[in-house]
Amino acid sequence: MKVLFFTNNLFGKDGWSRYSLDLIKVLRKEKLEVSCLLSSPNPEIKVKQYSILRAPLHYLKFPGLIFLDFFKITKILKKENPQIIHFLVEPYALFSILIPRKKAKFVLTIHGSYSIVPLLRLQTKFLAKKYYQKMDKIVSVSRYTKERLLELLPFLEGKIEVVKNGVDFSDAKLCFPKNETKIILFIGGIKPRKGIEEMIKALKVYNEKFSKNFIFYLIGNFSEKDRYFQNLKKMIKNFGLSSKIKFLGVLEEKEKEEFLKKADLFLMLSKIWGKNKEYFEGFGLVFLEANKYGIPVIGPNEAGAKEAIKDGFSGWKVNVFNPEEVAEKIYLILEKNAIKRENCILWAKRHSIEKVGLKMIEIYSGLLY
Repeated sequence: MKVLFFTNNLFGKDGWSRYSLDLIKVLRKEKLEVSCLLSSPNPEIKVKQYSILRAPLHYLKFPGLIFLDFFKITKILKKENPQIIHFLVEPYALFSILIPRKKAKFVLTIHGSYSIVPLLRLQTKFLAKKYYQKMDKIVSVSRYTKERLLELLPFLEGKIEVVKNGVDFSDAKLCFPKNETKIILFIGGIKPRKGIEEMIKALKVYNEKFSKNFIFYLIGNFSEKDRYFQNLKKMIKNFGLSSKIKFLGVLEEKEKEEFLKKADLFLMLSKIWGKNKEYFEGFGLVFLEANKYGIPVIGPNEAGAKEAIKDGFSGWKVNVFNPEEVAEKIYLILEKNAIKRENCILWAKRHSIEKVGLKMIEIYSGLLY
């Protein structure tokens, strides 16, 4: 079976590329012939990579670019002659409008915000409806993402199948850190939707009411000049937490892995954001990535993230706007060991990327045979 993927890159440093990289590894292991159209090639990954796409959001901002770039894509389609064309990154589905149906079966994975954002923007609304109509199958990483799309395009009900995100266990390791100072970890972009302010407020309560024995590391991209980041720094200073909250910026995968092995808790209070509530956590793979090291997690009780956490087993789901509740759950994990690290591993194993890959092959086969 020949499959052509549209994705941003295969470096695994963001949600789109991590999903792509892990899925491709499984499909190649199952002897599928895989090639990729992408924006940035990764020479370390031994798969055909054609670096001819722009960054995904460029096409949402200037959808006319698909006409400029399509000529290059037709050459690859002719060369590879795929049976399945799978758009792993939602904005790239715009290209499906220009690809003749006879070329292949079309599959689109919808992850989260960008499943609905194109339908809400004037410049892409018509085109987005067209590419959704053209898809033979839509794979949603969560029930929540599926429901949000159906609110806008209810006629898609029969096309959408939920296949939840999975994690790669090749580097998993159950760790039992013995930190004198408890380590709380966050991995993600430093932006409002990730609930950074809410986490700081919860840690203020925890620091005052339960324990001062912790340090909170945030791994992710930020700019010192950004107004939002400056406001965060002021909040931290005003709360007297400057020595306890550290922004580490973007780290290499090995450095990030070392923090995961040492962490006592993973905390992310992502929230639904935007004028039309269009920005949301589609699933929250990062919770499972923490669980695979045995790290208990605390996350939101809303959007797709709630599907990545088994409440009271792999961690806790909380009201992100209730700092007292969050602080109490932090206390139960850090001081009372209320979440067993072995259970975190068990929960993550139920969401292995191998299961996702085999399900995807089943979907492809159903379209072709």
